[in-house]
Amino acid sequence: MTKCKYFDNCPANFEVESNLNKPMSVLESYQVNYCKEDPLVCARYKVMEEVGKELLPTDLQPHHHEQAEQIINNNQ
Repeated sequence: MTKCKYFDNCPANFEVESNLNKPMSVLESYQVNYCKEDPLVCARYKVMEEVGKELLPTDLQPHHHEQAEQIINNNQ
């Protein structure tokens, strides 16, 4: 897959600044695994697709699928 379509406008764009409070090596790993290789498995991507980035918490991490589902279910 290609780079996530939200990469340049993601509220937690890892190249600019991050609210995820993780060491840079972890952020770089997220970026490779989720942003550049397979955005469809990213919890952040799912929330933005389903309910919009306005409802995306800045601290939602790419692997927080349960929280993403709660946000989606509560806002549809």
